[in-house]
Amino acid sequence: MKLEIIRLIFIDGLLAAIAAIGFALISNPSRKAIFVSAFLAAIGHSLQFTLIRWGLEISLATFVAASFIGLLSVLFARIIHCPAEVFSFPSLLPMIP
Repeated sequence: MKLEIIRLIFIDGLLAAIAAIGFALISNPSRKAIFVSAFLAAIGHSLQFTLIRWGLEISLATFVAASFIGLLSVLFARIIHCPAEVFSFPSLLPMIP
């Protein structure tokens, strides 16, 4: 049972990362920004999925996950020296229900 939930969370994050890569490629960012977008989308969407499984409403779970992506985007913006919007926007799009 626990392994099945972990597998579902992993698949959810992987599919969100693939979608984020597609959305990121539209604006032609650097490769680092594409990988960061995929990572943030996977983490954020997995967090949203987990919070929904724990019983939170979809709106609150989406808000928490989007806020988490926003905070991590600011952190990665300083590390990569790139505007946070470059990878926060493609990371947030897969979470729209």
